[in-house]
Amino acid sequence: MGNFITVFIEVVYSVLQHPAEMPAFIKKIPGLQRQVMTALSLASLSSAAGSYYLRTHYASNFWFVLIILFIIHLALFLFWGLLFGSLTDAVVRLKYPDRSGQVWQMIAIAVFSCLPFMFALPLALIVRLAALNMSMEPFVLMTPCLFAILLWSAYITLAGLQYLYELTMRDAILTFLKAAAIAFLFPTLAVLFIFLELTQIFS
Repeated sequence: MGNFITVFIEVVYSVLQHPAEMPAFIKKIPGLQRQVMTALSLASLSSAAGSYYLRTHYASNFWFVLIILFIIHLALFLFWGLLFGSLTDAVVRLKYPDRSGQVWQMIAIAVFSCLPFMFALPLALIVRLAALNMSMEPFVLMTPCLFAILLWSAYITLAGLQYLYELTMRDAILTFLKAAAIAFLFPTLAVLFIFLELTQIFS
């Protein structure tokens, strides 16, 4: 257990401070799947608790709501990692077939890039206190903080995929944008498909 925690601390340090070294570091991590799930759980719990703390009122069933939020955040982060990692490898394969075939490493990088969300709860605590003093809605102040976390997460992913596939910065940015665009397109198409199906059923 002590060794697992030590490795996890090293993983967090590498992801947050030296994301470019992640591709080489990931291949050496013992129990990579456990480390990925631990990082995913930590980020999900913090973001879920942070979003609940920003509410203007609290429910009596606090634990139930928190668990539901945790499961939703966990599912979103995991789905993003799996989808983005797979799409990135596919995009790279179109231009550099000899550099692809590293989908699981890319998925691990995409999931690890969610680690900045572990700061969501501490930020929510600060934001709520500041909002009370400024008579503002907490979500208004939290929005730029979340945007900064998203940029940090995107930078980690970009640095990871650049060095994993040995791409130039230009190719890495284009690959990132293509994979992200397709990843965001899937839910949109799914909603549109469901809407069209329901329209056919009830028309």
